[in-house]
Amino acid sequence: MTQYNIEKTIEKSGMSWTFLRCNQFMQNFSNHTAYSINHTSTIYAASGDAKISHVDVRDVAEVAIKCLTEDGHNERSYVLIGPSAINYYDAAEELSSTIGRKVTYVNIDLSDFQQGMIAQGVPYLNAERFTDIERYCKEGEPSEISTDISKILGRDATTFSDFVKDYSATGIWSFDRAQ
Repeated sequence: MTQYNIEKTIEKSGMSWTFLRCNQFMQNFSNHTAYSINHTSTIYAASGDAKISHVDVRDVAEVAIKCLTEDGHNERSYVLIGPSAINYYDAAEELSSTIGRKVTYVNIDLSDFQQGMIAQGVPYLNAERFTDIERYCKEGEPSEISTDISKILGRDATTFSDFVKDYSATGIWSFDRAQ
């Protein structure tokens, strides 16, 4: 992963630091895409067939707690990403098999993606940022795999399949919630 200027500035500051670097969050499927899954059984994105190593925020939180409460994490950078990289076609297939109805991924053009968000009331700058993330994904950047979560937690990182099973039990992707 790229080291950003802010990280370099923090490193030079003299204060203690630990960087937790994450990719896309699995919870985006229960937040950003839940509406379209519930209303149209569709995931709309502009990432093409790019593989993304989504991470479960519950894993990130556990790692953060360990970094804050245990020795040995100062001046360390951790890449916190899921145990495998999947594309949105794979995600739609996993959602379909778990929630019991067909979910489809529709890959849309980057400009249509941004204009669609703006049409739904997303502020321009936010829509631009989300589009930049989609472009980043489409270019294959977030497909990296890391074992940092496993090393720190002493267990495997949560898989997308396990995430979908956990969250489907809440009814998050239910037609009953589509209203």
